[in-house]
Amino acid sequence: MKNQKLAICIAALLFITGIAGSVGAFVIYFREAEIQTNGLRARGTILKKESLKAADGDSDFTINYVFVSESGQSIKSTRGLSKELWSQLYPQQVIEIAYSNKDPHRNFPTQHGRTSLGLTLFIFVISSGLAIFGGLILYGLFFKTPREVP
Repeated sequence: MKNQKLAICIAALLFITGIAGSVGAFVIYFREAEIQTNGLRARGTILKKESLKAADGDSDFTINYVFVSESGQSIKSTRGLSKELWSQLYPQQVIEIAYSNKDPHRNFPTQHGRTSLGLTLFIFVISSGLAIFGGLILYGLFFKTPREVP
């Protein structure tokens, strides 16, 4: 009985995580698409570039930038970029920033930082797989009758 409760908890966690990841990937993508299409624009300045080495030898490339929103609020932000885009930028470079009318902290460089559809679909597929796997386990635990082992 204790093992079944643990299995239910793990399966439910997989299912909920999968659903949240699947929905969340598209929420972020469409939110950024809305900002790209209807958001406000501002001139931003790159404060610094960072290359962070990971333990597996890979690197993450980010820029820190600042811009002033239409309301006069100074917003500092960080955005991850591909190595190719990161290498083309330099500190003090002026870039265009797209940001949300409602929340200027939701922003990205227009030429460099919007979440790609490919990444969104990748996250969706992986998350959906988790949800399906967790759902199948839950289905098996709740709706299948246990068989007697000979």
